[in-house]
Amino acid sequence: MYSPGRQVVINELAYRSEGIYLKTDYNKAGRFALQRCSHCGFATIAPTSVGDECPVCHHHEMHGLKDVYGKLSPFTEVIEPAGFTVAFTSAPKRKIEDAGAAITQPLLLEMQPWRNEGTNNAKVLMRKGSEKSKILFYNYGAGTGFALCSHCGRMVTEDPTNDHPLSNHISLFR
Repeated sequence: MYSPGRQVVINELAYRSEGIYLKTDYNKAGRFALQRCSHCGFATIAPTSVGDECPVCHHHEMHGLKDVYGKLSPFTEVIEPAGFTVAFTSAPKRKIEDAGAAITQPLLLEMQPWRNEGTNNAKVLMRKGSEKSKILFYNYGAGTGFALCSHCGRMVTEDPTNDHPLSNHISLFR
């Protein structure tokens, strides 16, 4: 699973992943709003947020993932990259360094919520999907998410003590 700072091994050399390639200009990139319902668990991803009313249970509990400060935001911005990149000035290494664990979590999109059938002792429960159903795998990095430079694509782990983690960064490309 990609995350900024992790190493990727290609042809026996370890490259440090430091950013993403955008499919197009940042303002035209594949950016989406991710929201899930606290009441029924329905989750969706769309070009814009759907508001706070769940399209399935109609409760007003749609929100994004928790932000850097542990608060629920109205939506979480998701960017679909064309690929991942290293810095222009970086050099590959022969040694793999441990970057710690990056826990990947799944989120079921456009799936019908679990049925509430009282006490259910079933070993396997089924959910109904649709043509639009998908599984989104994501990670929070160190638990706070990632910051993205919209000009060069550099990404760093968010830091709750720093509101501008990319303010003095060096561009990925010269």
